[in-house]
Amino acid sequence: MQKYTKISDSLLHAGLKFFLEANQSIEQLLLSNQLSNLSTEDKYLLASQIKLYPKALKKLPSFAAAYCFFSEKALEQASSEALAKYKSTKINGELLLDLSAGLGADDWAFSNTFHQVIGIDPDTDLNILVRKNFELLGITNVKRMDDTAETFLQQAPKADWVYLDADRRSGGGKAVHLFEGSPNVMQLLDTLPQVTNQVLLKLSPLVDLTHVMKNISGISRIEVVSLYNEVKEVLVFIKFGYLGNIEICATDINRQHKAISFAATHPVLASVATSNCGHYFYEPALSIIKSGLTAPYAVSCNLNPLQVNGNYLIGENLIPDFIGRVFQIKKIMPFKKSTVKDYLKSAGIAKANIARRDFKADVTELYSLFNLKEGGDDYLFFTTAANQEKIFVHGIRPC
Repeated sequence: MQKYTKISDSLLHAGLKFFLEANQSIEQLLLSNQLSNLSTEDKYLLASQIKLYPKALKKLPSFAAAYCFFSEKALEQASSEALAKYKSTKINGELLLDLSAGLGADDWAFSNTFHQVIGIDPDTDLNILVRKNFELLGITNVKRMDDTAETFLQQAPKADWVYLDADRRSGGGKAVHLFEGSPNVMQLLDTLPQVTNQVLLKLSPLVDLTHVMKNISGISRIEVVSLYNEVKEVLVFIKFGYLGNIEICATDINRQHKAISFAATHPVLASVATSNCGHYFYEPALSIIKSGLTAPYAVSCNLNPLQVNGNYLIGENLIPDFIGRVFQIKKIMPFKKSTVKDYLKSAGIAKANIARRDFKADVTELYSLFNLKEGGDDYLFFTTAANQEKIFVHGIRPC
């Protein structure tokens, strides 16, 4: 991460509003006379804000509206505002300890559900910016401390919850496994019972859930959260000493910031469709698929998968608030290259959105095979049924 040592107090107190409104590009800023009395570090910081603000406006609009300061790495790693707010609805209490606080987006959200939040981060330069940001945001119940999680825990106060989102890029690449990242999650879990009885872990969206359940004890709930149908976080709720069933939950947050969830504690096998009859075709959200909940979710919705353990579903009725995508079936038939070509020609489809599962050809090959452009209002799905028959589905969004 770019170091911002020796940032002048005058720059922090002056704020960014004037600079960002007066300069729409780095080149414009460098040509202005506003930099003549600034240090090299201050010039770099101002230039970087111009670069980062378009992304910040989308990811952390409240921070951007308050003209907060960002660093490239911290902004990249921070939870989006929608995800931070959602997490804050899951836990509450008097005191939360955040052992890997970063830019502080999660602490900003947790400040509404905890009386006090203490955020720990060893990056003293980033912490200077974060403290200023909380001042700009009017947050008074979040304390930021310059320390490592390991050192802080030696004299940490008792807390209702500990939150931990390890830095998964500390080694240069993106860490996926529990034993990677900084601080080391597995080592900290051994010491946390002396501080709290409840821990919320935020893990990589690529982490293997079976691996998590095998290596961490006391898990009461695992929640896979997707934003606009892209898996962003795996949340692990730990209660030390808990020996009950683990609840698996999938949540998707849509573009209206409405969160829709489904949870189960026992696996359920859905009945495979015995025919290709049905009016609606369903593709569960990636959070449902990642969490392994397609089958129980299908049962709850009275839907049938097209194949054993499959993630394409079919049903007679339109289901409100389905967690995923829904299509009205225009055509479903066995796949044969010549037959599909004839159908597309007769339907006048030259542009479509293609998806496939359990199908040999990839999406790029399918676009080329049928000479189609990407986009439009038609959706084409290619998959393999339980009897190994290849299937083609043409769907449109329901009215």
